[in-house]
Amino acid sequence: MIMNKNMRRSLKAKLLFPVLFWTSLLLLIFVVILQLNGLDTALKLSAIYFLPLILPVYLLEVVFERFFLKKKYLLYVILTLAIIGVLGFFIDLLEKTLYPKGDSSTIGAIIAFTLIYMGIKYLVLGAKQEFRLKELEAKQAQAELDLLTSQVNPHFLFNSLNSIYSLTLKNSPKSGEAVMLLSDLMRYILETSKKKYVLLKEEMAFIGNYIELEKLRLGGNFALEYTITGEPGNLYIAPMLLIAFVENVFKHGVGATESKNTIEIGIVIAKNTLQFSCMNNIVRKNNALGKKENQTGIENVKRRLELLYPGRHTLSIQKNNDRFMVNLQIKLND
Repeated sequence: MIMNKNMRRSLKAKLLFPVLFWTSLLLLIFVVILQLNGLDTALKLSAIYFLPLILPVYLLEVVFERFFLKKKYLLYVILTLAIIGVLGFFIDLLEKTLYPKGDSSTIGAIIAFTLIYMGIKYLVLGAKQEFRLKELEAKQAQAELDLLTSQVNPHFLFNSLNSIYSLTLKNSPKSGEAVMLLSDLMRYILETSKKKYVLLKEEMAFIGNYIELEKLRLGGNFALEYTITGEPGNLYIAPMLLIAFVENVFKHGVGATESKNTIEIGIVIAKNTLQFSCMNNIVRKNNALGKKENQTGIENVKRRLELLYPGRHTLSIQKNNDRFMVNLQIKLND
């Protein structure tokens, strides 16, 4: 049976740790004794007082894993005391036989060695396990992020094509301009589809082009206030992050028969902080499907914010009377 790479690596780590631990500890004890005695005495005492302790340490480790970790505490206590008592007695007897002049505390040495060995082992294994867990979580988060991002593009393309289609139905002379704007939008999407972050000024230009496309489609059927305060500089932002909110204000905030179609979009940049806000009145044209699409798009943005800007963003979404308001603040990368 051929073991895969991960299994071989795990087995290698399990075998390597005890070898390194016992070798290092033996060398330490040998050097300490060597400072006080000759080479022959150091070799003899190191073997007599060190090697016999390996057996009870391993037995105590097995008992710990088989009983303590499985919450069989009574059996764990009984077996631990038995191992320390019985093996401690025989090891002490062996040491006194081989080196009568010696004076050691065998039981204390067993307990000390066990605590040192298991403490270091579980500390190392715990650190490795935590590292692997974080690595796995990072991969899962990236996979989820890629999926969320991939869901944005088709949805956005569909809505943009609908905008141009509505112009062609009216034989509008603005159709050609709309096609050029859509071409710029699609080029941006293709260029940024594999990027985690893009320059904020590029994302703002993308949003500006989309707003111009919607203005062509809707004509003068709404009042728009779009303001930008501050300079984007060299700040970076995740691509296609704000467009869901911008799409939403046009899709759900403008109705053919409404007399007050008001849209407000604001971007404020201060140092490395972006404040984005938008507001639209809620028209009565929205059907259940439109509301479901809206909720899905916003949930997508929420999850992307959690993955990309954990602890670095605040998002407030409110529905007040006939108005829908979004306020988002993000600490950006530079």
